[in-house]
Amino acid sequence: MATQRKGKEEDKSETQEKASKSILDELKARRRQAKLQTLKKQAYVNYTWNGLAALLVLLLVATIVYYSVYSSPAVKAKTKPAATNSTAKSDAKTNQNVPPTKSSAHPTNGAPVSPKNSNAGTTKKPEAKPTKKSADSPPKKPTEGSPKKPSVSPPKKSQSDDPSQPPPAENNHASPVDDRDTPLLQRPIPPGDPDRPYIIEFLAGEKFTRNGRYNEALERYNDVLKRFPQSPRAMYGKGLTLELQAKEKKSNKLTDMAIDFMSKVGFESFLAPEAFKESALLKVAELAQARGKYPLLVRTLERLYEMFPTDQWYANKLGVAYVNEQNTKKAKAHFQKVRRAFPEDYFAAAHLGLVLMSEGKHEKAVPLLLEGLQYDEEIKSNPKFYLYAGASLTALGNIEEAYGLYDVAVARGLLPSKMQRSIYNEPDLTAKPWWSEEESGNKEGLGRLLSNWGEIKNEALANIEGEGGMFGSAPYLLLFSMGKKNVENCRKVPKTCALLEAIPAMSGCTRGQVRLVSLQPKVHIAPYTASSNTQLHYILGLDLASPLILRSGEEKRSLEEGKAVISDTSFEQEVWYQSDKFGVILTGDIWHPDLTESRYTRLPKL
Repeated sequence: MATQRKGKEEDKSETQEKASKSILDELKARRRQAKLQTLKKQAYVNYTWNGLAALLVLLLVATIVYYSVYSSPAVKAKTKPAATNSTAKSDAKTNQNVPPTKSSAHPTNGAPVSPKNSNAGTTKKPEAKPTKKSADSPPKKPTEGSPKKPSVSPPKKSQSDDPSQPPPAENNHASPVDDRDTPLLQRPIPPGDPDRPYIIEFLAGEKFTRNGRYNEALERYNDVLKRFPQSPRAMYGKGLTLELQAKEKKSNKLTDMAIDFMSKVGFESFLAPEAFKESALLKVAELAQARGKYPLLVRTLERLYEMFPTDQWYANKLGVAYVNEQNTKKAKAHFQKVRRAFPEDYFAAAHLGLVLMSEGKHEKAVPLLLEGLQYDEEIKSNPKFYLYAGASLTALGNIEEAYGLYDVAVARGLLPSKMQRSIYNEPDLTAKPWWSEEESGNKEGLGRLLSNWGEIKNEALANIEGEGGMFGSAPYLLLFSMGKKNVENCRKVPKTCALLEAIPAMSGCTRGQVRLVSLQPKVHIAPYTASSNTQLHYILGLDLASPLILRSGEEKRSLEEGKAVISDTSFEQEVWYQSDKFGVILTGDIWHPDLTESRYTRLPKL
């Protein structure tokens, strides 16, 4: 009995122990479950806060991107109607730090005398290599030009739009300057770029510049340059701001400062991205040409061509700069190199022909000039190249072909007429080859000049040295030039200059000269035309052993001592002096009588 009782007690104890253990396990499980729930809640709260923080960061970034991108000129242009005259100035300011674009294969095209006489150009290719054709025949397949700079030419037609055209010449230069309209200072700065810490200053400076608050913009850029003197973006932004400030204040000093900062970016900076270097160098070239700093212009274009040697636009722009600088040796070698690299670059061909023409190599020049006139849209629309080709044809004795070429230019609206071939023309001016003193509007002043021709002759002959008929080392004595008196020379002929000063339309003509000219024996002056129709040409015979024969247009006239003639040199001129002795004449340009003083004083100098 006792044994049974003892066994029952042991079983009971064991059961209680198991029950207690089970309860403890359950409590532990519940505690673990409760702890797990607590951790889950804590994690949920943490994730929630982290998500909210990330969302706020994303909203902040989105806001910055929105104001950076959607405030750019390109987007504004797409979302706004066409700008009126009242908004044009603000739009121009908005785009000031957009890098210059190159939409054609060749650049501004200038005359060989001055870089100011320049036009845009575009290289185009024909269906096949051209053959030599008559100068007056129209092109077989006209193509469309492309704009170079501010909306001068029609939009460029893509090669892909015309399957009959061959593919364009290879151009490995695909710069971001060409493809992106966003101003450089608004573009994202990549990680690791030393300018990245100053992005806020750049955006603020760019906005101040865009809004015409130039001093505030300069403060931002100067602040960056104090902390980081080599910052390419700060120098670039400061250069752009100084350029705009220079335009507003009409200050050459500020323009030169802008050139200096842009030069540091383009020439000296090792940190500047390629897009900034290219844009800065293009700006240096633009400002250098505007300031007449042609050696700097050439050096800048040489650097751009060195950076992008397969870019036809830079190649041709550099060649034109050599031509404008009258460096025929470099121009010739350069355009020959361009022609070897791009055999179908007819813009380069025409300019190579121009260089050869200036060297007197007319036989080689004519085919190249005609290639350009036949196949390149920019050359085809430039009247100067018709004159160059016509001059070479005339020099070779092919006068009829030259006139045929001029007829083509007239038909295309590039020249007034076959005989009147001026290219800088004012509208509504009477055009005729010969004029009288009364018709010139200066009858009284020219009458006094004519009645005193003997005194003028004596003063002229007194300044001729020896039997060579020279005024010192030159065949002429310059008295007035571009409206300014040559004081030193006028001291030698005081009576003559006094008479001339009484004719403001002659002595003050900013597009002409007044000279005493010595004519060499047996001289023939080949056909030529003046570049503008805004002035007439006065000639007074002083010392002539035989009559001077002059042709203006198609009419010839004879000039003797003590007589005067007036011609319009925008018509073709030709002169013969058949005497065995030298002669002396007085020549002067007079404003066209149809031009009022208020009108001709606004004309730019040529």
